[in-house]
Amino acid sequence: MKLSDYGCPTPLRNLPGVGPLEWAVAQDGWTDELEERAHDLATYLFGIEESETHVLIEQDGCVWIGGVEVPCGGQEDLERLGGEWEANFAPLKYFRDESDEFWSGLGWDVTDGEGKQLEVMRYIGRPMICFAKRLHANVSQSIGELEEDAGHDADAWGTKLAEDAKRFQGG
Repeated sequence: MKLSDYGCPTPLRNLPGVGPLEWAVAQDGWTDELEERAHDLATYLFGIEESETHVLIEQDGCVWIGGVEVPCGGQEDLERLGGEWEANFAPLKYFRDESDEFWSGLGWDVTDGEGKQLEVMRYIGRPMICFAKRLHANVSQSIGELEEDAGHDADAWGTKLAEDAKRFQGG
């Protein structure tokens, strides 16, 4: 599915798995299991998880930025390259109005529908920026573009959470 399938701005809360995860976090807070689900959700929706959006320095000294190995001429070069990469994610630290304007400019509504930013942004904000700006070599070309089995797992998980929510609410 493509971003344009939803019109603009796309409500993040309406994407598969987001609503059920938001509900679970509201019930239990961020647990280890829910954090793992958030990483899985980011991978399902955008092709990468939050940890893949950071500068990676391997033991042999190879430097990876945005899923691509980059030549690095020492610590000063690494700091410059890392700083340039991290500048892409500055919007995640914006105040509310600036944040809403930034995401809206990229075609996203990252609120709960009542003006509060979604909790899942803590774990999927960086992958979303990579997706929207095509910053990472491994980012999906469209939302939810994974192997078929992974999508079914995400759907099953979302369905289970929705059923849990219904039982919790007495329905």
